[in-house]
Amino acid sequence: MTTTEQSATAESTHTDPVRGNSTPNRYWTTANIGEAAPAVMTPLCWSLWGPGNELAVRGTWHRFGMLGPDEVYVDPDQNNRLTGIFYGRQAMNIEPIRRYVDRFPGITADEFELGLAGALHPNADPFTSLTDAQQALVAEVVERVRDTHSQRLADMVRDQNEWWRREVLHREDAGDPRARLTEAFDRFVWSIGIHNETRLLIVAAMSSIYRLAAATDMLDIVPALTAAFGDVAELSMGADLWALANGELDMATFVERHGYHGENEGNPAGRSWRENPDLLSSTIAALRSRNATEHPERRAEGAVKKQRAAVAEFEAKLTDEQRIELAAALADTATAVRETELGKASFLTAIDGFRAAARDLGDQMVREGRLADRDDVFFLDMDEIAQDTGESVTDLVAFRSARAAEYRGYRLPTTFVGMPEPLTVNSARAQVGDVISGVGASAATHEGAVRIIRRAEDEDALEPGDVLVCESTDPSWTPLFMLAAAVVIDIGSVGSHGAIIARELGLPAVINTGDGSGRLRDGDRVLVDGAKGTVTVLAINEAG
Repeated sequence: MTTTEQSATAESTHTDPVRGNSTPNRYWTTANIGEAAPAVMTPLCWSLWGPGNELAVRGTWHRFGMLGPDEVYVDPDQNNRLTGIFYGRQAMNIEPIRRYVDRFPGITADEFELGLAGALHPNADPFTSLTDAQQALVAEVVERVRDTHSQRLADMVRDQNEWWRREVLHREDAGDPRARLTEAFDRFVWSIGIHNETRLLIVAAMSSIYRLAAATDMLDIVPALTAAFGDVAELSMGADLWALANGELDMATFVERHGYHGENEGNPAGRSWRENPDLLSSTIAALRSRNATEHPERRAEGAVKKQRAAVAEFEAKLTDEQRIELAAALADTATAVRETELGKASFLTAIDGFRAAARDLGDQMVREGRLADRDDVFFLDMDEIAQDTGESVTDLVAFRSARAAEYRGYRLPTTFVGMPEPLTVNSARAQVGDVISGVGASAATHEGAVRIIRRAEDEDALEPGDVLVCESTDPSWTPLFMLAAAVVIDIGSVGSHGAIIARELGLPAVINTGDGSGRLRDGDRVLVDGAKGTVTVLAINEAG
């Protein structure tokens, strides 16, 4: 009998906010969204991501004129939301997203879904498109938002960083943890809302590039055209880590700049470098032994040169009018790529503030004898914290903790209809000659030994030439990208963090393999083709 079956009798008194539910014909995908917070979510984590992201996305679409003000709300039924949760993992509700995104100038619903999930749902519900007059009105509003976007983003980034240093990193007392949770929630909505503006703008810019490539029958060149633009924020973190490893920067300064990153950083229950700088120890040790030619800025310079050569090759095939269109689309894409990483860093500061407030509240409840451990607070949701009865919640925590342990043994399909049948984490072992397919995210090839990494802080450092294989990545994985020769990721899309950083460093990358980290083993030898989106097994480690 499973933990779920054993605890079924407790359902009348103990709820499970992260199990989820779906109507029979609803279509969901885990593509891309799983990257933001890949680990199993606790109820408090979902209290931030579920309502917070819903309000943020709907608010963004309202600013773009795609939704009315009465449509910016959180429906109590996740079937009517843009995202839901199943067995502790997030999924996107494709059909309402298709309907709304189709209203954005320069993007069709099909283009968005293909870029997100890699395939189209064959039985998608039809929807009524905007009239020409409505489309013109939305386009006018979008241009007004676009004109102010970069300045609003810069102002938000500055404000978020100042708040994080003042109220989180250098805070001297716990204050009112519940009020701090609410403030961090509001800052999450604000920052991820502006970040979502950037994500829509980058999809529109990329769509223009794809259309030009299709018109010249050169779709294969798109990954090279968007391979590296330089000046991406996360690479500055990589450069600082290199300086830290070589004694050119002290840990206090590094944490002051980047301490909101860390283990499972998109999940409030994770650990940030602010809390435990020792999480960086193995990576620092590995970087000390690397040649100066592997400095992230040197690698990025090489990637930028290759990108510019690809642009020159493509321009030779275009008309003068098409070259002008390409230049505008590449400029918009470059700006959006840089702003994507800035926006992501800003909502991570909000998550770290939420994390700090939650742990301070957990300490308070431990002192009151209501929790056994400070991290047990993550098994309560925001409503339960706000409606605090003063009673012990240890039984509820034990029930939800057992559920979370069970869910960690599950995976969700990349796409599914209705309530998913969870997949157990037990993939078939890859054999010589097998080809693991995904999405080509950075066009280059590399042959090397596989190194499976489950956590960014794993002690086993990558050796020169190793292929980093993992389930998902977030900005805290950037140091590992600096050590890798190629990257293979189970979850993600061409616009996800792992894909962007791989392109900026010139690393071959295949993403959205689904179960590559389960099928491969340490020491297997593979050929990674970032153009074709394939990982070919050349030899297996018999001891693996």
